[in-house]
Amino acid sequence: MENIYDYETVGGWTDIIAIAAGSDHTVSLKKDGTVAAVGDNEYGQIDIENWIGITAISTGVITAGLRSDGTVVATGCSSKSLLRIQNWTDIIAISAGSPTAGLKSNGTVVVEGSNILNINDIDEWTDIVTVASSYWHVIGLKSDGTIVIAGGFDMG
Repeated sequence: MENIYDYETVGGWTDIIAIAAGSDHTVSLKKDGTVAAVGDNEYGQIDIENWIGITAISTGVITAGLRSDGTVVATGCSSKSLLRIQNWTDIIAISAGSPTAGLKSNGTVVVEGSNILNINDIDEWTDIVTVASSYWHVIGLKSDGTIVIAGGFDMG
């Protein structure tokens, strides 16, 4: 398999405050709110050239960036409808996967992507302080320290 990473480029990145690793790509967030990426771009997942004002990044099947105004930008794998997250507002944290999850400032969660095993049950979640997603599920951490989960994968 051909090496799709330009390690000299990654080694030359400076002023980085966050990193994220996707399926076949790596993304970094710089101090100035811009984003750099390297790796496979088959689905446009590293098309981040015009991103500015970014405060957080997440990547999986897609690449997502959270802007300082609570909106989200995304790129890659639009065939799974994950790019609809660009309509989200009032977001304070993101986790890119399939599904992709966004934590709203009021402690609720929004999700876009696959609805495998009732992933949309997330509509009932409240008091969430952080969220994580994978290819098959979304996990929320509540303010009282308990965990909620939606989705899953059943091989049977």
